[in-house]
Amino acid sequence: MLLDTHVVLWALEDHTLLSRDMIELLRVHPRPDFIVSVASLWEVAIKMAKGKLRAPADFPDRLSRDGFELLPVSAKHAWAVGSVPQILAQKDPFDRLIFTQAKLDGLVLATRDAALLRSGLHVVAA
Repeated sequence: MLLDTHVVLWALEDHTLLSRDMIELLRVHPRPDFIVSVASLWEVAIKMAKGKLRAPADFPDRLSRDGFELLPVSAKHAWAVGSVPQILAQKDPFDRLIFTQAKLDGLVLATRDAALLRSGLHVVAA
């Protein structure tokens, strides 16, 4: 399961923002079952630098320590962003990239993002 950026931040920092179902999934499954896109690290770094987001200063280390698997951004992922559905065309590039990674790699996406939930991709509400 690929975790959207906000979902992984909530998993690390504030479980109360997650649905009961997502909390239970995180509790019963080993962390390698949960994948975090490298695009999420990029997004967090940019938004932290702009003062728009708070996250652990050791975010990459926390992911590693907590056993999350990282999904690299490949050339096929980057190129396929150009063909995202129209419903996502105006979304930020990180959402489009994470959507594309989930679609190409056959992953369920855990998110609260309304557009991603309506995208037709196999998603679970976090």
